[in-house]
Amino acid sequence: MKSNMEDQQQIDTQKQYNQKMVSKYKDHVNDSTLILFNDKHIKSLSFVSQLEVTTLRILDFRQEQLIDVPKQLEQLCIVSNFLKNIDSIKEITNLQYLNLLCMQIDSITAICNQTSLKELYLSNNKISDIGLLGNLVNLNKLQISVAQIKQITSVQYLVNLIELELSGNAISDISPLSSLGGLHILDLGDNQIQDISSLRHLTELRILSLHSNQIIDIYPLSYLTYLLSLQLFENQVIDISPLINLEDLEELYFDKNFISDFSALKTEQFTDYDFSQQSVPTEQQVILSNRISQIHLIEEKVSKLSNKRIRNKFTKLQIETNMKTIHSKQKHFVFIETAANMFMTENNFGFFV
Repeated sequence: MKSNMEDQQQIDTQKQYNQKMVSKYKDHVNDSTLILFNDKHIKSLSFVSQLEVTTLRILDFRQEQLIDVPKQLEQLCIVSNFLKNIDSIKEITNLQYLNLLCMQIDSITAICNQTSLKELYLSNNKISDIGLLGNLVNLNKLQISVAQIKQITSVQYLVNLIELELSGNAISDISPLSSLGGLHILDLGDNQIQDISSLRHLTELRILSLHSNQIIDIYPLSYLTYLLSLQLFENQVIDISPLINLEDLEELYFDKNFISDFSALKTEQFTDYDFSQQSVPTEQQVILSNRISQIHLIEEKVSKLSNKRIRNKFTKLQIETNMKTIHSKQKHFVFIETAANMFMTENNFGFFV
């Protein structure tokens, strides 16, 4: 009898809580979207079920677990440094967008059957095992950067992916990616990758980031003829001739490699070009390319740049840690009228000639 009374008290308490929260937030619903911000009184999300809400965003969530997540949600975004348990997400029947960045989550079991998901963001968590992701075959966008992932075998089944971000993990084998021919954006920066042969199959790629790995051979990139932006900095690349036929490439970042011969590059095609910490004997030819609007010269041996030819050219000019003195009788700053961003630090020169 006592148990029944306790149960009834609990039900009544829950009803009172729901009524209070509904009254508080009913006027905050806008276009089926509810945003909850820094509300320390939120203990359960059951009250959201009584509102006409399909998109829920919770900022600064203070609980370690989600309780009574509304089944009707289509989009869920939570910002929290506390959340660990997401089991109640299993109850949602038509979830299409899920954003759980920067939390304490270490398991994706609760997500593995959310087959309606199209976008999933799980970066900056403690996730190491993504073996169950293979069920989410409708995903278009997946982001699990800065985690503890080593194996990505399950990703091979996500053939509808357009964007994939897996930077900041411990991945070495990327062969499962060869089946993802529809990818447009791929970020594999800051991993342990040496072999990129499987990337030759990703011919629809537009943006590719491979920075901070252990890559030497970039020949597979020669097949990626639609590439617009390529990040290769902090690798062990020696030969960049495979890039010679990438005629759509506009942004190229390959500082901190071992490249000495740049003759393979058609520098006139670039709008943003970074050859920092390289040996660049022909910097004038590169800089005077007709299309370059941003240039980065960091830790170079730049000795001469002509103000008559670079003025009114750059929207961004970054020249740092250059050791050779550039002599001039005329100050250069007044000539670079189009440089919206200029960085000139730790140099040993004061003027252009």
